[in-house]
Amino acid sequence: MNQIVEKSKTFGQRIVLCVKRYAFVFVYWLLKIVKIQQQKLMQRKSMKKLEKALSEFGAFVYKEYLQGNANWQENPEAQEMLDKVKLAEAEVEQFNQRIEEITKQFEDKKNEIKEKFAGLKETAQEDIKDPSTEEPSPQESEASEESTEN
Repeated sequence: MNQIVEKSKTFGQRIVLCVKRYAFVFVYWLLKIVKIQQQKLMQRKSMKKLEKALSEFGAFVYKEYLQGNANWQENPEAQEMLDKVKLAEAEVEQFNQRIEEITKQFEDKKNEIKEKFAGLKETAQEDIKDPSTEEPSPQESEASEESTEN
């Protein structure tokens, strides 16, 4: 009877550890989603800036083309607009890198939680005593002696 209580207690501890593990992973997953959505929102703003810079640059190049200027690349105003476009592209790419970094951080944290709870699970399993190697309690030994005498 005592073994059943011990096993059920250990089973309950394992369930609690499992629930805690998945709860932690779920919380970090939610944080990951929030962070990624925030980065995507900021990325959309950067994309609008990029589109605006490309539009201005295209309008300038087309205006130069209509005026017959073939050397628009040498124009300092064109270089300034081109720099804006490159800067906007770099900003958009920076958000992609941040999103990848957030995802990697989540995976690292998830593995850390998994390892932490695996250690706790092993500790809980060590607490389980094997009934075949367990010495009988004094009450059990007295009961077994009485049954053999009868």
